[in-house]
Amino acid sequence: MERLPSRGISMILLTVLMSAFLMIYIGADFSKNRIDKRQVSDGIESTWWEKGFVLVCPLH
Repeated sequence: MERLPSRGISMILLTVLMSAFLMIYIGADFSKNRIDKRQVSDGIESTWWEKGFVLVCPLH
């Protein structure tokens, strides 16, 4: 084993990046739905984590 296991390391990094992307995307979708439902019914301000997910996700 004289060379670096570059394929294994790249697969681990890819898994971590894809997991973070999915967590942000699903979290932003969940937050956006909660914000929309509350604005229609109560007019209550959204929480900091909901605003954060929507701000970080480039698709929402």
